[in-house]
Amino acid sequence: MYRGQRAAVDGDPAGAIERYQEAAAAMTRFGLARAGAGVGSFGRFAVLVTQDRVADMLADLERVYQVPDAGGWGEMYALALAAAGRTAEARAAAAAHPAGALAVPDRRARAGRGRAR
Repeated sequence: MYRGQRAAVDGDPAGAIERYQEAAAAMTRFGLARAGAGVGSFGRFAVLVTQDRVADMLADLERVYQVPDAGGWGEMYALALAAAGRTAEARAAAAAHPAGALAVPDRRARAGRGRAR
């Protein structure tokens, strides 16, 4: 996972995603398939957020969101829906999974240009 973070910091988003996928595969080989899937997806999501490309993960997140007790995935799914312009669905997904550990603050509020919603 560190190599994925390092590649992202070094400005290599494709390399970062590849390193996260490698970490996910290693975890799966060690018998931690669910954790590996999370690492791969969370890593890819983190990289795509920095590129304003969260909507690219919409199909993947939609599948995961259908799993009962989606937890933090619901928040990520809502963000991807909003990024894809599907705001009504994003609001419904966000309402179904209130902000928690993965809450993403409103950028305008952080910059002092607006209020958080």
